[in-house]
Amino acid sequence: MKYFTPERHLRLGNLGSEAEFLAALQEWEDANAEYLAHVESIKPRLPPELFRLYEGVCLHDAHVLSAYQQDDQFVLTLQPDVDARRLVVLTYSLTQEPLVRTVLPPERCSTCALFTYDELDLDAPETERPTFRHNILLSNGRELTIRFRSVSVATPLRLLSAVAPRAAQAASASADSIQHDRSNLLMNLDQILDLLNQYHQRATYGAVAEVLGTGPNVVMGVRPRDHRHSWVVNQDTGMPTHYEAHQRHPNLLERATILLPTTIGGVPVPANLQLQTWLEHPA
Repeated sequence: MKYFTPERHLRLGNLGSEAEFLAALQEWEDANAEYLAHVESIKPRLPPELFRLYEGVCLHDAHVLSAYQQDDQFVLTLQPDVDARRLVVLTYSLTQEPLVRTVLPPERCSTCALFTYDELDLDAPETERPTFRHNILLSNGRELTIRFRSVSVATPLRLLSAVAPRAAQAASASADSIQHDRSNLLMNLDQILDLLNQYHQRATYGAVAEVLGTGPNVVMGVRPRDHRHSWVVNQDTGMPTHYEAHQRHPNLLERATILLPTTIGGVPVPANLQLQTWLEHPA
C-alpha cells in the first residue's frame, strides 16, 4: 500500500485523543485525495472492468468468501456489505504469484476477513501492454498484492448461504433473542437515532442492526447522509461510512465511547459498552 497504509489505518483507531484522531483523519482524507488524483491520471490504461464495478458496487466491508489460485489465475469471491444477495467474483490473470503478508497487530485484526481498503496501480507502465497491481487490505490483518495482466468481473446472485449449519442455527437463535429484546424495547430506527443525536452518542452499524433484528449492511437503507444519521458509525474507524466532512455532526467526537453489539466475533462485550443496555437508560 502506498496511500492507505497500515500505519495510517492504525492511527485512525486512536480514539483516546480527539486531536490525534482528527489529525489522523485529515491525513487519511489527504491520502484519499492523492490516490483519486493518481488513479484519474492513469485511468485510460487501467482495466475498465474494475472501474465499472467500483461505480456500481461498494466493496468496503465486503466479506471475503474465498480466495484461491489455479494455474495462472487467482479468483477472489466477495459478498458486498450493501447487497448480501449478490456476489462479486474477480478472476485475475497473474503475472506473478500473489503475495500475502500480515501488516496489522493481532489486537487490530478481526476473526473474519472483510475487504477494507484497496489500491489499484500500474505495475509495469513502461511496457506497450502494461500490467497492473491490486493491493487489498483485509480486516484480519492481511494485505494481498495481486500482480496481473487482465481481470474479469462477474456479479452472480447467491443461491445458497455460505454460513455453516451450526452457525446458521446459532444466528437464528440469536435473531430470535434480538427480536424478543426489540419487542421489549419498542424501538425503531428513528427512535434510536433521536436518542443518539440527543445525547451525542455514537453506535456501530452492527449494534443498531442487532437491536432492530436486521443486518448491518441494510440497517441505514437509503437514509440521507446528514448530522442526525452520522451517529451510526463503522466499528473500525469510528466514523460514518462514505460521509463528507460537512455531513458529519460537528460534535461527533465529543464522546470517545462507541456503543457496540452484545458480542463481537463471539466474544461478549461488557454491558456498559452495549447499545442495548444503553437504550434502557440513555445518558
